[in-house]
This record gives sequence, C-alpha cells and structure tokens, in this order.
Amino acid sequence: MSELDTERSISLDTCAQEPIHLPGSIQPHGFLLVLDEPAMRVTMASESAAAYLDKPLHLLFGATLTELLGADAGLESLLEKEVTTSSRYFKTLQVPAAGGRSFEVIGHRQGSFLIMEFEESVGHLDTEAVQIEIYNFMTELRQMRSLGEICSGAVTLLRKLTGFDRVLLYSFDDAGHGNVLAEDRNAELPSYLHLRFPSSDIPEQARRLYVVNRVRVIPDVDYVPSRILDEEGSTPEFDLSGSVLRSVSPIHRDYMRNMGTAASMSVSIVSSGRLWGLVSFHNRSPRRVPYRLRTACDFLVQVVTSHIEALLESEKLSRAIDLTSIQHRLLTWMAAEDNYLLALTSHGSDLMALTGAHGAAIVLDQSCTLVGNTPSADQVLDFTAWLQQSARGDVFATSSAVSIYPPASHFAACASGVVAVSISKLHDSYVLWFRPEVVQSVRWAGDPQKPVAQGKGDLTIHPRNSFESWMQILRGHSLPWLPEEINAASAFRAAILEVVLRRAEEMARLAGDLEVANRELEAFSYSVSHDLRAPFRHIAGFAELLREEESGHLTSRGQHYVDTIVESARFAGLLVDSLLNFSRIARVQISPTAVDMTQLFKDEWGDVVREDGNQRQIEFTAESLPKVMGDPQLLRQVARNLLSNALKYTRHQPHATVSISATREGREYIFSVEDNGVGFDQRYADKLFGVFQRLHRMEDFEGTGIGLANVRRIITRHGGRTWAQGETGKGAIFYFSLPVIA
Repeated sequence: MSELDTERSISLDTCAQEPIHLPGSIQPHGFLLVLDEPAMRVTMASESAAAYLDKPLHLLFGATLTELLGADAGLESLLEKEVTTSSRYFKTLQVPAAGGRSFEVIGHRQGSFLIMEFEESVGHLDTEAVQIEIYNFMTELRQMRSLGEICSGAVTLLRKLTGFDRVLLYSFDDAGHGNVLAEDRNAELPSYLHLRFPSSDIPEQARRLYVVNRVRVIPDVDYVPSRILDEEGSTPEFDLSGSVLRSVSPIHRDYMRNMGTAASMSVSIVSSGRLWGLVSFHNRSPRRVPYRLRTACDFLVQVVTSHIEALLESEKLSRAIDLTSIQHRLLTWMAAEDNYLLALTSHGSDLMALTGAHGAAIVLDQSCTLVGNTPSADQVLDFTAWLQQSARGDVFATSSAVSIYPPASHFAACASGVVAVSISKLHDSYVLWFRPEVVQSVRWAGDPQKPVAQGKGDLTIHPRNSFESWMQILRGHSLPWLPEEINAASAFRAAILEVVLRRAEEMARLAGDLEVANRELEAFSYSVSHDLRAPFRHIAGFAELLREEESGHLTSRGQHYVDTIVESARFAGLLVDSLLNFSRIARVQISPTAVDMTQLFKDEWGDVVREDGNQRQIEFTAESLPKVMGDPQLLRQVARNLLSNALKYTRHQPHATVSISATREGREYIFSVEDNGVGFDQRYADKLFGVFQRLHRMEDFEGTGIGLANVRRIITRHGGRTWAQGETGKGAIFYFSLPVIA
C-alpha cells in the first residue's frame, strides 16, 4: 500500500495483511540514501534528499557520500565499522550543501545495501542532565518492589525527559489486548489509565516490527511522505524495518487523528524475544524528539524491562517453590496412608492450595469425593465422562468451562474455572480443581466489538474514532490459571501415578508403611552413594600412582593385584554414579515439551554406534514414530539405554538387526525396540527392570544392571508402562508406552 494515497480506505482484512515494512517512503524530517556495496555509491534516494542537499534528484545517483557531503564529513572511514541490520548511530554532521544544517547520521545494512539516514537535528540536548536523571532513577529502581511502582516511575521520568503530553506503559495479555499499567500526563490529553486496548489496534505484522525496531517516532501526523526512488524514477519494494525515518501506515495516522494526537513515539518492551508491552508517547501538537534522546529513552526502557523480567521471574519462582512444598506435603501424607483418598481429603486445604483452587474433587471410576466449594457429585461425574469421551488429554485446564461445555452454566458460580488431570489408564479417574466465577468489569478504550468504523461506501473501513471508556461485563470466567499452577497439577498427576495409584491398580501390593520405608531407603542410598564417591576415587587414584611410580618394585603378582584394585575401584565408582543417577531421576522436575521420537532415536543410535567403536555392520531401522509430550533429556536416556543394550547383546551376531516401531492403542503409544541378540529367558522378565538385576554374566556382557531400572522410572514418571519379551538365543523386544498428545 502506497503511503502517498493517504485518503485510501482499506478493508479490515487488507489492513491485517498490509506490508507496512515496505512503505516505499519516509517521513520528511530527514533524507535517506541507499548505497550499494562495495562501490558505495547512491542507487536510491528519498525525494527529500534533493531538497535538503539542494541538488536535482538525478544528480544524486551514482555519487559517493564524499561527493555529496564533502570530504570533511568523514563518513567513508566510519562506514568501515561493522554495520548490521540494526540502526547504528555514527555522528552529528553539519552539511554545507544543506545550508549548514546539522543531521544525526544513522545507518544499517539491508541485504547488499547500506541504508544511510540523515535526520535533521532539533534543539539542544543537555546530555549531562539526561544522564543524571537516568542515573538517579536507576538508583531508585533498586528499591522498587512492585510492577506498578516500576512502571509508574518509568513513565514519570520518560515524560519529564521528552515533554510529551501523555506517556502510557501497557502490557499485552495472552489474547494480545493491551492493558494500561501506568500513565503520566498533563491536562491536554485524557487519561487512559487502567483501560484495555483491543488486540486489533496493533496487527500482527506491526507487532513483529515493534520487536525488530524498538523505537518508532511520528513527529507530525499530517506529514507528506517522501518517496524513495531509484534512478529509473520508480519506487522499488525495499524493506525499511530497521529505518528510523520509515513512513507509517495511513491507517495508523487516521488512528492517531481519531485519538486526538498530532505526534507520537513508542518504545517496545521486548522480553525473551517477545513483545511484552509498549511505552507510548502522545502529544496534542507536532513534536520532535532528538535521536540521542530517543536512544536514551530506549536504554531506560531496556533497564526497566530487565527489572520487570527479574520481578516476574522472582514471583514465578516463589510461586513454584510454594507449590512444590505443598506437593511434597501431599505426597508425604499419601505415602504414609494405606488409603490415599483419605490422605488427600484429610488435607483438602493443601489439595486446593496446590493450584489456588476453591474446591477439588477426586473421581475414581464412578465414585466422587468432594472438597471445598464444588459442583454436585453428579455434575462432576458428568463432566469427567465428557472429558473422557472428548479425549481432552491427561491435563485439561480452562478458565471458562461454559465456553466449551455448555452444561457448565449450571455450576458456573462455583466452577467456571476447571483443571483436571487423569490419574489412571484403566479407569475413568481424575483429580479436579475448581475456581468460582469472577464477574469482571473491563474498561476498554472504545468498544472492542467495533475496532473499525464504516465509511460512506459499503466497502470502506477506517480506524475507530471513539476512545471513550467503554464498560464490558464478563461472565462465565474465573481468574486465569497460572502456568505454574497447571504445571503443579501435571507434576502431581505424575507423582500420583508413581507413588500411590500405581500401587492401588496393582492390587495394593505395598502397604503405606513400606512406601515410607522405601522413600527413606532411597534417601539413604542416595546419601551413602554420594559419600562413597570420594573414597572410591581415592582408591583408584592411589592405586594408579602405585602402579606408575612403584611398578619396578612390584612382582608380577603384585602388579596383578594393583590392576585388580584399579579395575574394581573404577567399576565400584561406576556403580555409585549409576545409583546416584537413578536417585536423581526420581527427584528431577519434568519439563514436558513436544518430542520428535523418530529424530530422537536416530540421534541416539548415531551416538551409541560412535561410542561403541566397533565397525561391524548392523541393520538399523526406525519407522515413522509419533511425537509425544515429555522431557527431552529424560527420554533421551530411555532411548540411549535401550539402544545400548540392543547394540551390546547383538555383539556376536554376524548379521545384527535393531528395529524401532510404534503403534497407537487407545490413549497411548506403544513403542518397541527389537533386536536379534542373545535374548533372555521369559521366566525372568520381571527382574529385568530392577536395580542391579542382570540375566547375563559380567564376563560376557559389561554393565551395571541399572539402565533398565532408569528406563522404567523415567517412563513411569511420564505416565507410561514398561515390559519385555524375549527368548534365549532369539532376541528380545523391549516395550514402553507414552500418552498420546491431546
């Protein structure tokens, strides 16, 4: 869309697709020259360049900067510095050809071109005063402990530095709506504090530009765009994402006029590569802001961003620690009780606190136990039946149940928000948490249902022209569930499967006191293993010293004894490390993400083959495997252990084969790792996954006997199962299951 056609109206769909990074023009408070490399001669120029340099435009093409600006400009040597796609400030330059006017020279690279921008200098900037103001604010910033305090302090200083009529700081929510967190203003413009701006105000392509180029300025909304032309007199499609003078969409200029602002500036708040929010500057009349003051504002906003990130991360970590502590208490009580249901309901306050809920329910098959403020038992059972039938996955969360389950309107008052986790593969069993409806009064900056206004024709659309506070009442919603709360529910589900419900589904083979004993034994073994590492290393180390330094004084039998000590100490150390890793797997926090199992198995196969070092021929096949939700590092351990075993136990086969496959059965994927190695006696299959269990002699096949125990523990923590089939001399198949991604 051409910037010159300022009266053009466009449809809302077209607006969303508008290539605003290719405006074909700049704002006229400066000029732009495009140089090709390596000749460094002008190939494109803005129309304003001719006016500023007092030369016809056609005489600019093919010229160097020295020829246009004079040898004293000294830009040729400056351009030898590294120039990237981000704008780089070079210097303030007085240009004789422009009547002695001064310009801020900024450049960036775009492909094989250098884009040089010359923004006319404005006013006098007291750099020292600006530095003092920022330094004093940074000192105060260290004492600020709340998001509101940080944001309010930032907008107050930014308005003081720039002199704008109004400065807003707002953040974007998950839906893309902007929520005004802080404001500083004078009487020229109305207050927007605590208002919400609909996501349609900033299209997706504009959000991307805000991340690429953090500072954008429009000194005068009624400017006449200056076209960028090449030697043929045409306007090429040229990406100006990194430009400081880039012209903006005519739709945005209409938006500014409707808002009653003649000048604006914005500085992006970018956190972890994501547009977290914006600082917006508005002025009733046209206003120029020196480039160096804009960079100071950008620096200040980046400092503020770092403090906001640290504050939010600290709050998130604090919540996660609190929730983990609650989970540990629940698991301890569950482990100490034969009746896990009694353990959970007896400590209902902690069960609800795990997710910040007001009520909870435990559903086992067709029985339902309620805690706190909840729907009726029948309503909960109907809801879990719907969850099961609609295959919503192992972890389900919504803050508006009625929007996806209409019968929830009957219990919205107590359960508009629901988190549910499946705790059984064999039965319709769930733990659910509920939050009541919170009727919200949302003040929008204009009607969010009318982001545009229709023009005189049927197909003409303009930005909305009302920013008056518009109240919306939201019903059927609870407070949103935080990611930490959903993660806590997911982790609790895995813990239930491993610690308690697995035991109940296996006919309660272990009593509650045995579970406590096992936990104490694991902690003890972890402590003992940790304490044994140093002695074994000392034994191995001193034995090696004895062998190296005293070998001349040892008999052959003595040398054999020393070799045995070294080998045994190393193996004992390996056993200790394996036991520590086994204990660590039970404690590590699972970080689920989508995992490509085909790529994972292929990567690990390549690693184990390289580490094996034996150049034998092995036929390896891996079918197209499904993606799963799991912890990538832990699942890599599963693949490595199974593939290492397959490689080891096919060692004596002249034509070894290893194959990986997967099938879907109901709500889980069944993976298999099959080899044609030595196999095993099926009567002892149950022993395979125990700690230090071996079905083959150490002399025949090396190993610690703990790899398959690690596999079972990891898969169990992911809500899956492990088993194996084999026949002596005819190979083995190891199976494990993982839940299907919802």
